[in-house]
Amino acid sequence: MQDNYNIAFIGAGNLAWHLAPALENAGHKISFVCNRSRKNAHQLIDRLYHAEYKRNLNFSKDQLDLLIIAINDSYINQIVTNIILPEDCLLVHTSGSLPLEILEKSAAYQLGVLYPLQSFTKKVKIDFREVPIYLESNSESGLNKLINISKGLSKNVYQLSSSKRLALHLAAVYSTNFSNHLFSIAKRILTNHGIDYNHLKPLSHTMIHKIFTIGPEKGQTGPAIRHDLATMDSHMEMLSEDEELMEIYSILSKHIMKSAKKNKKR
Repeated sequence: MQDNYNIAFIGAGNLAWHLAPALENAGHKISFVCNRSRKNAHQLIDRLYHAEYKRNLNFSKDQLDLLIIAINDSYINQIVTNIILPEDCLLVHTSGSLPLEILEKSAAYQLGVLYPLQSFTKKVKIDFREVPIYLESNSESGLNKLINISKGLSKNVYQLSSSKRLALHLAAVYSTNFSNHLFSIAKRILTNHGIDYNHLKPLSHTMIHKIFTIGPEKGQTGPAIRHDLATMDSHMEMLSEDEELMEIYSILSKHIMKSAKKNKKR
């Protein structure tokens, strides 16, 4: 049977926008939202049932089971020493790249990580049941609490160490952040030539399907893996007025050819 917890958030950005209501829908109570921007905090509070705005990081007199830090990674180190919690409250961050140990600078006894592997945007709906969640804690009781909470949110819950979570985050950057940027370049190329960006949709859907059925190595196509130098030269000529795009094209093409050679030797 699932326990219901009193939870507070530090942060009111994209992740908190989705995670806080999902926790309430799972039966938990969001008691407080603490954020530098009071306006952003109240925008999140308006989506919740009972939450109040918290002006400071002193939660010592509040009835609280879990405090979730959901802010930009670069600010966690700055605030963690100022957080004061009740003795049994679990302090967690939601970062994919930061280790659990960064929370040891706080006065909290129970520490943890709750990392949802998803790209969150306020205007885009997310089905949390499909979002994989990766957990870590410095105590068995803390881990059990995180497992209890996470299984109420998602059907995909895993334990993962800080080092492996960093590797997962790095892989996510390559597979999604970098590819998203490449799509923005593709959109710019098409726009500059008066072509509708949506023409790429069928090709992109097929690519994603192949990546997760036969694997990215076997699914690789294009002029680089075929060593079609004439086509590559034509592409480079088209990019000749933008040295940065030429460099990106050249680096990626060379890496595809190099990787293909390695895969053949295996």
